[in-house]
Amino acid sequence: MKHTLLIITALMLIVGFSDAQTYKGMRFNDDGSKSFETYKESKGKLELVKKVSWYSNGQKGSEDTYKDGKLIKRNEWDRDGNVIEQLTSSDEETSSINSTPESVMITIFSAAKTGKVRVLKSLLPPEGEGTTDGDCKALCNPGNKSMRNELGHNYVTLEEFKKYFSKAKIVGEPIINGDLAKVNFVFGPNVERDETMNLQRIKGKWYLASF
Repeated sequence: MKHTLLIITALMLIVGFSDAQTYKGMRFNDDGSKSFETYKESKGKLELVKKVSWYSNGQKGSEDTYKDGKLIKRNEWDRDGNVIEQLTSSDEETSSINSTPESVMITIFSAAKTGKVRVLKSLLPPEGEGTTDGDCKALCNPGNKSMRNELGHNYVTLEEFKKYFSKAKIVGEPIINGDLAKVNFVFGPNVERDETMNLQRIKGKWYLASF
């Protein structure tokens, strides 16, 4: 899969540009879904600014707007065109959520309790910065069917996310080493599982890395 994504990106750079600093291209997935992505060049890097995706039946699945690599606006629909989610976030909200390793983890647990999961995307690092594993990407996109193909076996439903993380809690104090941190926590239907979340600090804010 990684080779496929690299080829698509290269094609977008070669044939998809509309001017010297803006690049556009279509991404096709194995399940028939697709997305149209717009990037801008900033400080020698490509930064995602807009992404529109469609289900295999042609129905629009989502329309996302990004700023500085972070999702700031999102509209999402199901396969029949019904609105699932609408999101507009502020820099102030994101700052609070990403202020400490603990605040990141508490945001996850709170979302599982309330079912309000749109905020979770703010826990992923800005596009093109840091690293994030498939588990963290899935954790921040529970029930996001438009990403099912990309997430593969890591995909989780909203019900699974709520079941496993609504009772989760931090164990002990975070271990911070420079711009890296580890947070031990317990989760599961009966809070029976031990796990460690690895986080990374980018430009003063904390984001998920792996677990």
